[in-house]
Amino acid sequence: MSEAVQIAPDGVISSLAGIGVVSMAGTTVPTDGAQGFSHGCVFTKTNGTTEADALYVNTGTSSSCSFKAVDLNVTENTYLSGATAGTSAASKVLIADSSGNLAFTGALTTTDGVVSGTARKVGGGAFAQVAASTAITGETETDVAFDQTYTVPANTLKAGTRLRVRAQGIHTATTGTEDHTIALKLGSITIASKAAVDPADNDLFYFDAEIVCRTAGATGTLVACGSLAVGASGTGALVGFLLASTTVDTTAANILGVYIDRQGTATDSDSARLDVLTVDVIG
Repeated sequence: MSEAVQIAPDGVISSLAGIGVVSMAGTTVPTDGAQGFSHGCVFTKTNGTTEADALYVNTGTSSSCSFKAVDLNVTENTYLSGATAGTSAASKVLIADSSGNLAFTGALTTTDGVVSGTARKVGGGAFAQVAASTAITGETETDVAFDQTYTVPANTLKAGTRLRVRAQGIHTATTGTEDHTIALKLGSITIASKAAVDPADNDLFYFDAEIVCRTAGATGTLVACGSLAVGASGTGALVGFLLASTTVDTTAANILGVYIDRQGTATDSDSARLDVLTVDVIG
């Protein structure tokens, strides 16, 4: 028959000279900052009542202890070692940060419950304009971007990555006969444009575009299609557009925005603004 372990009055079960207590038991977990407990010291809480308050381990030092509870629910904790709250790690459980957020630097894929289904990258909203742009005014404005834009970070676009873009603006004031060009651009690439626009007060302009990256790199390629409209709300004709394969540098950041080129007899009283710009990055 094995002999019973003798526990000292202070609860110490074993200790090592020059290192400190390595195991002990009692009803009160040592206070953080206390001295004399080795790193890794195990404390058995004899009056605990659940699997979450039976065992504690010192994660601090012998000069300043910090005992943490060890949840003995093996099913939940098998892969907790090495996981960091708010971040992802290979073959590890994911732990949300204190705000309930998870941040990923790699791709997140799903088969959506389909056995042997195609793994699809999870993407979504990258940008949504939450305030109207500053109005662009003036007699002659040459290819000027509204100040609500989205910068596509370098190396975001890969083969198969899609950008879904919607944009809407309004001509809040017009004078005389005008000659405007309204364009949706990604970097120096014109995705779609409408020329010879002579707007009336409160006429709208609208873009709905799908941009698809075909190849990545400094001389990558993309194509695009969609629709655009100009004119009064409810009456502006919606027309389709396409952009054939065009070179794009995906290794550089590219600004996505709406531009206006105002010529003709426009005056300083002319004004236009961008009210909506949303961008989804998928894949």
